[in-house]
Amino acid sequence: MDTDTIPWQPRTMLDPFVALSVAASVTERVLLGTSTLVAPWYSPLLLARSLTGVDVVSGGRLITGLGTGWSPEEYQGVGVPWQERGPRLDECLDVLEAVWTTEPVARHEGRHYTFPAAHIGPKPLQRPRPPIYLSGFAPASRRRAARRTDGVLPVAVPVRGSAFDPATVINQPLREVRRLAEAEGRDPALELLRQTTELSR
Repeated sequence: MDTDTIPWQPRTMLDPFVALSVAASVTERVLLGTSTLVAPWYSPLLLARSLTGVDVVSGGRLITGLGTGWSPEEYQGVGVPWQERGPRLDECLDVLEAVWTTEPVARHEGRHYTFPAAHIGPKPLQRPRPPIYLSGFAPASRRRAARRTDGVLPVAVPVRGSAFDPATVINQPLREVRRLAEAEGRDPALELLRQTTELSR
């Protein structure tokens, strides 16, 4: 990979749980979320624990924004096979649902993770669980978002020399996810996570 083509912003990011914890400590009303936390990099149990902690200390303000990322090199860096990103995200969603909504949590035997039945607490303050949003750029991501989540994270891929077209980047993918959700028998009123929330206490 030609590292000189990567903007400086992705090279200098805090750990998301550090950033969210600090934000939770200095705000009272603003929603706190991730866009986008690369779920396949994490053990689902540890991810559930960290996200629950943010929801609890923030008083129930967490929005969980998940995706599979875009860089095979980053997957190599954390020791997770790039080819397994989709199945690992699906299994992570299964584990989050179980940990957040059942007590005790039943034994899990998945393709990538196994753990015994256990009492896992605390639970998130939001019921039945914090909202989960998924990125909806690739066709597989849109199908997953339509089947499993509460909303969509808009993804824009900048093209040099091209103007930003909201209809193409945001509206069309959202319509497609809603259409797929309706075909799955789900409520098609999935939301778009708007990243323009006023940052106030």
